[in-house]
Amino acid sequence: MESEPGAGSTFTFTVAFEKQQAHAAQETFTDLAGRRALVVDDNQANRTILDKQLSSWGVRVASAEGGEQALDQLRSAAGDPYDLAVLDMQMPGMDGIQLARRIKAEPGISRTRLVLLTSMGRRADGEEASRSGIEAYLTKPIRQSDLYDALVTVMSGAGTASGGTRFITIDSLREQKAGVRARVLVAEDNPVNQKVAVRMLENLGYLVDVAGDGQEAVEAIAKGSYGAVLMDVQMPGMDGYRATREIRLREDQLGRRNMMMGLRRRRTPIIAMTANAMQGDREKAIEAGMDGYVSKPVSLKELGAVLERWVSRTPAFRLPSPEEGTAYAGPPLDRGVLAGLRGLQGEDDADIVAELAVMFVDDTRSGLSALEEAVQKGDAQAVERAAHTLKGSSGSMGARGMSGLCARLERAGASGDLSHGFGLLERLEEEFGRVERALRAEVRGHRQ
Repeated sequence: MESEPGAGSTFTFTVAFEKQQAHAAQETFTDLAGRRALVVDDNQANRTILDKQLSSWGVRVASAEGGEQALDQLRSAAGDPYDLAVLDMQMPGMDGIQLARRIKAEPGISRTRLVLLTSMGRRADGEEASRSGIEAYLTKPIRQSDLYDALVTVMSGAGTASGGTRFITIDSLREQKAGVRARVLVAEDNPVNQKVAVRMLENLGYLVDVAGDGQEAVEAIAKGSYGAVLMDVQMPGMDGYRATREIRLREDQLGRRNMMMGLRRRRTPIIAMTANAMQGDREKAIEAGMDGYVSKPVSLKELGAVLERWVSRTPAFRLPSPEEGTAYAGPPLDRGVLAGLRGLQGEDDADIVAELAVMFVDDTRSGLSALEEAVQKGDAQAVERAAHTLKGSSGSMGARGMSGLCARLERAGASGDLSHGFGLLERLEEEFGRVERALRAEVRGHRQ
């Protein structure tokens, strides 16, 4: 030690450590900007949409319409290799899994990360995809947020001890998001009761929003997603029973619209809270559509138990296939989908909906001709393939009725039962006429 008054001290010491092994720094991608991706899909409209989506995240995108073309592009990119490839499952000649095997078998391109998009979602296909080197197996239609999360997870390399990624599915993405603290909505008009409920929920580890009456609760759920709702049954204006009925009605309407697309349904658990525990209250709450029931004042232990039960068991089941439901009676185009597509274009870009509409109409006309020929010949496999292609493109354009009819034809082809083929084809052609007219009106209206 060396010390000098007014200047401080210097301490010198020696410590012996064992030599550490060198570890290569592991590269971690926190976003997709600058990454290079190849989109492989035989459907031009699907390629365009994916191109726009990925480009909006800063990805450098190229596309191929089939397996052989994709292999050529991957091989020729040695100086600036592709980071990942997004593959469609069902393509003529070489499907997505076959292409994945070819990619992984060639040392020069085998490091390309692979994501598979499919409309079928079969467990056996998922297992085969995993064995073939595919890291994400995603069912269509897929939300942009889910696609983004999947690609980021794939590129981050997070998941296993060996450094590779875990096998990613829509369900695993949902489970990953569920690991985040659930948000609970408290619908309560009394400020003191609000404060008590908020403090208890925060102590239990939940995020909390507050609605002052039933109408506010209905509006809050319409705008966002909650793990559960604590609903006071006696509030001025719209009480808890009426609010619950309104929420369930809206969920049911949304579920029917989603049925044609095979989307998952979200039912928000609603827990009734009442200060007067009287006989018949529980039955009245259940009849209104509530899932659970607690009496005020509620203990922290009781509240924790009821939320643990319902938040952890939030139903997320797949709805019945379109052929099990009623005919689609909604508008020919989902304007939310069209708005989402336009959100992908730049400020000075041409209208992407107009561009896709031309492709979609041309592709659908040829697809319907192929489908009609297959039905006439009784060729079930050809019906399945043609209907699958049309289902994907119509879903991407927001033509939900068309997509639902195509799904029914696809399943008919898969089962080999074409007894209703001509009837479904006739309805599909009529629905396409509605969609084509709606697209023309949409494009004209946007130009004005």
